[in-house]
Amino acid sequence: MTYPNTFGAQNGPIALSQLDTNFNWAVDIQNQALAAVATGSSDAITATFTPAVASLVAGLKLYVRAGLANVTTTPQFSPNGLTARNIVKLNNQTIVAGDITGAGHWLQLVYDATLTVWVLQNPGIATTLSGGAVNATTLNASGAVTLSNGLAVTGALSATGTLSGGTSGTGYSLSGSAPAGSLTLDASGNIGIGVTPSSWGSYKALEMQSFAITSDVNTSYHTNNVFYLSGYRYLASKSALKVEYDASLGQIRWYTAPSGTAGNTITFTQVMTLDGSGNLTPGGNGTQAFGSTSLRWSQVWCTAGAFNTSDARLKTAVTPFNPSEITAATALAREIGTWQWLSAVEEKGDKARLHTSLTVQRAIEIMTANGLDWTRYGFVGYDKWDDKFTEHSAIEAVAEVLDADGKVTTPAVEAKEAWSEKTQKAGDCYSFRYDELAMFVARGQSARQDALEARITALEAK
Repeated sequence: MTYPNTFGAQNGPIALSQLDTNFNWAVDIQNQALAAVATGSSDAITATFTPAVASLVAGLKLYVRAGLANVTTTPQFSPNGLTARNIVKLNNQTIVAGDITGAGHWLQLVYDATLTVWVLQNPGIATTLSGGAVNATTLNASGAVTLSNGLAVTGALSATGTLSGGTSGTGYSLSGSAPAGSLTLDASGNIGIGVTPSSWGSYKALEMQSFAITSDVNTSYHTNNVFYLSGYRYLASKSALKVEYDASLGQIRWYTAPSGTAGNTITFTQVMTLDGSGNLTPGGNGTQAFGSTSLRWSQVWCTAGAFNTSDARLKTAVTPFNPSEITAATALAREIGTWQWLSAVEEKGDKARLHTSLTVQRAIEIMTANGLDWTRYGFVGYDKWDDKFTEHSAIEAVAEVLDADGKVTTPAVEAKEAWSEKTQKAGDCYSFRYDELAMFVARGQSARQDALEARITALEAK
């Protein structure tokens, strides 16, 4: 550097005023870093410093306000017309495009005389800190910071680009190579992945799109389309869901809510509970079905049979069968035989198992032939359903993300417009309640037996 006076090989006396001048210049240089505004191009950076940089010495630190982002991996820097040297980052890592983020990026450059390069201390792309936890009262970074073993910051945490937020209490947003706001920590301690966290009152939440997880001392809450503001509220104008994992009672509880208006209070209905003993119970007594005609369970395995309510206090008086019902019941019994499922025959051929009963269609014919309205009898079922669709939201395109070594860290996603997916085809199905069918047929057989016994008695009386 150029100083007011250099001693060189001077042997004679030096004026006290000159010593003062030299000392004052040394103090100025020590107390303020050399800074300048970049000139030149994006990858051939120059700058003019005052006082001038006279030579490149080990450890020389300069600050340069960038004007453009670098576009190559070999940008160079020349202060005050000295020989241009390559710029690397950290421990001699190769610069990547965008490490110099553009206008306003203050570059912290240190000259390494051994490697004859300028080392950029604050690159705009990912910085890796390894070898243990990083503890600091202040952390400043211009690029993404990847920690191998934790981070503890007791004071300000600030950055430009991929880690931002700045001051304690205002929240932070991390984006890395992903779109801005990929991870947001707000002032209340809520975290949003791809979203800005909603209000959660006294809870702390992890929120992803419409899904969120919150917790208190005993229970964690998994919700969809929900936020909390003096009670649960709709995040958007659609239905809402909640699952509670209660460690104090050893329960898992499921809740649903019908479609509502965004911002309105939600009234959840408990639909199912799994208790600590493994008992799965519905949310209400006799209000929910287990499966449906179009969505059936293939088989049910249990130790004992099902209990069906048959309390006289809940029924009308039992009415005896009329002659038409007796005739129909007797005819139904004659139709009982063996059959096989067509799907089983297709899969297993002759080894398909034989089943015993009759078809609903034949039962309907018999009931109708005897002047009975089959739809009035609970042992016959018929259901019809329409096509069912699931609506999918549009997908935005996401560019492929590569790390410093050119490896894919996030694969590309192609854009796709919103679409409807048919999840169930329209159809219909007939079914039996076999317990009631058996009772109906049994009454017919009982009447037939009564008739036979009466005839035998009459014959024996002759």
